[in-house]
Amino acid sequence: PRLQRALVLERGGNIPGASAAIAQAIAREPRNAQLWLTASRIAAEANQPDKALSDYNHAKSLDPTSTIFQ
Repeated sequence: PRLQRALVLERGGNIPGASAAIAQAIAREPRNAQLWLTASRIAAEANQPDKALSDYNHAKSLDPTSTIFQ
């Protein structure tokens, strides 16, 4: 539900709310690469390029064989 909340808030333009929701999702499931990838996108939308890159790299480290990173 936290991922879904983050996506709804992101879609509605509430980037700070989306950031908080995705952080909660990651706190509960820190090894889920999809959550980190979503966090990366939200950080990019929040004009936080360093965080976006860090989150992206973390997602990739969790699932390096995923075709999304090819």
